[in-house]
Amino acid sequence: MPQVSAQPHFPSVCAHPPPIACATPAVTACLSVANVVKSSLGPVGLDKMLVDDLGEVTITNDGATILAQLEVEHPAAKVLVELSEMQDKEVGDGTTSVVILAAELLKRANELIKWEP
Repeated sequence: MPQVSAQPHFPSVCAHPPPIACATPAVTACLSVANVVKSSLGPVGLDKMLVDDLGEVTITNDGATILAQLEVEHPAAKVLVELSEMQDKEVGDGTTSVVILAAELLKRANELIKWEP
C-alpha cells in the first residue's frame, strides 16, 4: 500500500504550482505599491519627493502623479497603476483610495487562500 503524505508533492518541473505559490508574491508587490501612496492619502497626507533619471524633482501628494512616475515591473503591481490611471481618467479623483482599497482586498483574499480549516 503506498504511503500518503500530508503535504502535497509538487515536482520542480510542475507546470501548475499551487495557487498560494503564485498569489503571495503578486499580493506582496501590490501591497508595496499601495504602501508608497498610502501616506499621501487625505487632507493631512504627506508630500512625496520624486526624482527622475535626469534629476528633475517633483514634490506632490497626488496619488496619480506618484504612481505615474513609478517604474513598476511586476505585472500585478502594474495592474494597480493602470487602475489608478483609469480612475483618474473616468472620475478625476480617488486614485490613491482605489489603489489602497484594491491592495487591501488582495491582502484579505491572500489570507483566505492560506487559511486551512
